Amino acid sequence: MVTGWRSVTQLHRQKKQFTHEILHILNALGKREAITGYISMGDEGKLVLSLRERLPQLTTVFVAHDCASDTIPAVRQLRPGGPVRPLQLRG
Repeated sequence: MVTGWRSVTQLHRQKKQFTHEILHILNALGKREAITGYISMGDEGKLVLSLRERLPQLTTVFVAHDCASDTIPAVRQLRPGGPVRPLQLRG
């Protein structure tokens, strides 16, 4: 149980850090307000929720994955809150 909890907290910290790094890069480029879309490739949209919280101007989000469908967590969670479109990478 402790090992599982450590894994969850580690993933949470990694997601928070990666979101922070993306925002830092966008700020450094002066493009933070210009970003209105996002594509998450190869994962299941792990950063979509945290980026949408920090970048409210994101209006279109794509989740590109081998098995693009409504079963991908980010698509299932975000579809009611705005356009999130699954994209099939293969096939």
